[in-house]
Amino acid sequence: MVRDHLAPNGVVVLNAGLGADGDIRLAQTLATTMLEVFPNVFVLETAQFGNWMLVGSMQQIDDGAANFAANYQQIDQPALRTTMALVQGFPFLSNQRGDVVLYDDHAPVERLVDEMIFGAVTK
Repeated sequence: MVRDHLAPNGVVVLNAGLGADGDIRLAQTLATTMLEVFPNVFVLETAQFGNWMLVGSMQQIDDGAANFAANYQQIDQPALRTTMALVQGFPFLSNQRGDVVLYDDHAPVERLVDEMIFGAVTK
């Protein structure tokens, strides 16, 4: 449904939280689901802040990491530049897929989050 609302050159961006111990299962599941719809999924990993920013695009992003680095060089605002210095970008590839794809009638997000929480607490 999201894709249907995008312009041909549009993108969708999701903020996917990581578990307290860096568990990526929720972010990986969301990225895997996005790969079902978008041919290009790019991750901005903000591990020090505990999340991945997932970018889905119908158009090729080329070398997203190189684009990110080039755009970083043009940031003038000091606080944003400091924050973005801690971010790394990489394409999310089909070989990184998780086991779960979310659908309208099958979206066990709460189960994934609960497993991440209980997994961190019991360690």
